[in-house]
Amino acid sequence: MRTKDFHSLETLISAAVKVGHNKQEATEIIAKSYDYIKRVYPNVSAKKAVHIAYVIY
Repeated sequence: MRTKDFHSLETLISAAVKVGHNKQEATEIIAKSYDYIKRVYPNVSAKKAVHIAYVIY
C-alpha cells in the first residue's frame, strides 16, 4: 500500500491564506516547523498542518 506524499510548502501556505492568515507571516511560521510536522505528522491534512505550525510557533 502506497502512502500519500506530504503536502508541499506551497500547499500549506495557500491553505493558511485560505483560512485568513497573512501570506508573508504564514511563510515564515510554516517554513520553521515544516520538517518537524512532516516527520511527526505525515498523514495530517494541509489545514491541520497549518494549525500545528501556528501552535508550535
